[in-house]
Amino acid sequence: MSVLFPHLQADIYSRRHPQLRGTLFALAVPDQNRMRICSVSPGAQKEGIRPGMVVADARTLIPALQVFTDDVPDIVQSLQQLAIWALRFTPVAAADAPDGLILDISGCTHLWQGERPYADCIKQRLNQAGFTTCTGIGDTPGAAWAVVRFLPQCDILEPGMHHHILPSLPVAALRLDNQLAERFSKLGMYRIQDILHLPRQSLRRRFGSVPGDRLDRVFGIQAEQITPAVSPPEYTERLPCPEPVRTAVAVTAALETLLTQLCNHLSRAGKGLRHCILQVHRTDSETRKLELRTARATRQVQHLLHLFSLRIDQIDPGLGIELFTLEAALTEPLLPEQEILWAQQEQQHTRQTALLLDKIRAYLPQASVYRQLPKEHHWPDRSVENVPDVMQQPSTQWREDLPRPVHIFNPAREISVMVPIPDYPPVQFNYESRIHRIIKADGPERIEAEWWTGIIPHRDYYCVEDEQGQRYWLYREGHYNDEHTKWFLHGLFA
Repeated sequence: MSVLFPHLQADIYSRRHPQLRGTLFALAVPDQNRMRICSVSPGAQKEGIRPGMVVADARTLIPALQVFTDDVPDIVQSLQQLAIWALRFTPVAAADAPDGLILDISGCTHLWQGERPYADCIKQRLNQAGFTTCTGIGDTPGAAWAVVRFLPQCDILEPGMHHHILPSLPVAALRLDNQLAERFSKLGMYRIQDILHLPRQSLRRRFGSVPGDRLDRVFGIQAEQITPAVSPPEYTERLPCPEPVRTAVAVTAALETLLTQLCNHLSRAGKGLRHCILQVHRTDSETRKLELRTARATRQVQHLLHLFSLRIDQIDPGLGIELFTLEAALTEPLLPEQEILWAQQEQQHTRQTALLLDKIRAYLPQASVYRQLPKEHHWPDRSVENVPDVMQQPSTQWREDLPRPVHIFNPAREISVMVPIPDYPPVQFNYESRIHRIIKADGPERIEAEWWTGIIPHRDYYCVEDEQGQRYWLYREGHYNDEHTKWFLHGLFA
């Protein structure tokens, strides 16, 4: 389907300024020391005002014409936003600059009981939003584009009819630029049928490769790829509602249907769900999103449904929900053998841990649930990483050959110390406005940063004990210097 917005910029401007709806106005931009109209309202077009006219000429026709030169909408950004909005009708929607959209509606129209109700629904929704639209449906993107712009009396081509109808259209219906279409006209080739049977080699030699490629694409000989505004996820399910729904019971029923379909697809692919996103599209064009993450890959419908049910009250249905979409944002391999292990007795503890973590995330979606694993770094504050996957196994082992405190400050806290002799342990230090006198000390242990991190001073660590029996981990940064030496408290032992 090709969707045409003949007054796109003017429609967006009138949406920003509702008082202009139904009035005669135009938008203009500077062009070679004069103002030229770039978009007009539907009423102004009926009076003979066209894009490309000079503002002075337009005001000669309509003296009361309002012309605005500020806040002219950006076409590319506006079409991109409209393409994202159209994803509620099809998984693949793309901007078709400068004045339209291209939708791949394969397998979608039966949800609206046919192509005609499908097109009428889209036009009605856009018209309610303040956009003037026309639609065209064809077997190929090029055919749909030609239909909506050159066949207003026939907006839907039956399958195969483009071979009989398109040849009678002007050559500009092949999406050729004005300069190339004018060259064909000068040679007496006004319609597609005039160039349809020309040898492609001669056509390419005279006019380049564009006309031949456009012919192949419009008639389906060569496939035309549509680059969607948002790449559809690998696994996604859609459930349109015949009537808008608002109750939690209806939302739960829709969720169960979507989860069943999604888990069946994942099962056939040998994958499990780790992160999924539920989107509800309301009748007021608003979209609400609900995300769910699991501690390990799963495709158990009841478990996922229970996690979603804990947060259903966060979905605001507004005036009603007309479409549900559920997409698998992150999947992992999940073989049948793993599902058997899930239920075995020796895996019961792992299973219960995963279920508990999933429930914690569902109740507290903003909470940070992670697991700490060792990393290959010399500095203690860099030797630990937080991973969201609590079942992930470490790639290296924890160091146990040297004593390390149970609590490390990150960043380390600067302290003032008293050292009797350079390169000796301190005899006392000041921490939290309290003097700690050291009776025992062990060190130094020199730790340097990796060579690829740049020139960073080394650290000399000391394990010290004060009069109260409390032990601390201190370090001096760099070599001893009376003026610039800095000491830090980095950790506390049990």
